[in-house]
Amino acid sequence: TYAQDAPTFVTAEQVEQSIQSACKFLLTGQNPTTGDWPQYLGGHGTGQTALVTLALLNAGYDPNHPKVRSAIEYLRNSTPTKTYETALQVMVFCAASPKRDLDRINRLVRNIEIGQRKDNGWGY
Repeated sequence: TYAQDAPTFVTAEQVEQSIQSACKFLLTGQNPTTGDWPQYLGGHGTGQTALVTLALLNAGYDPNHPKVRSAIEYLRNSTPTKTYETALQVMVFCAASPKRDLDRINRLVRNIEIGQRKDNGWGY
């Protein structure tokens, strides 16, 4: 459709329907064996899986939902090496299981701190 054909407002129900539709789409792409989303690989390690998991959690999926739980276990068994994937894993563990993963969260945050460059920035 063209922009002029679009409704002038969007209802909360339409937003919620769009979110649920996006979640269903994302869930269909999960590798049932490993719990990750391999089709989104692009040099970001576990970042794509952490991003999808965070999106599902933010959309209201319970951390114990079988597919979310599988993704979290995949992330727990990984070792991120880049700032992007490390930061996303911190967000996932804080959203899903902050008490259980407190040591892991602290370790990941420390790795982000250690990774700060001399110009006070970080790599991707």
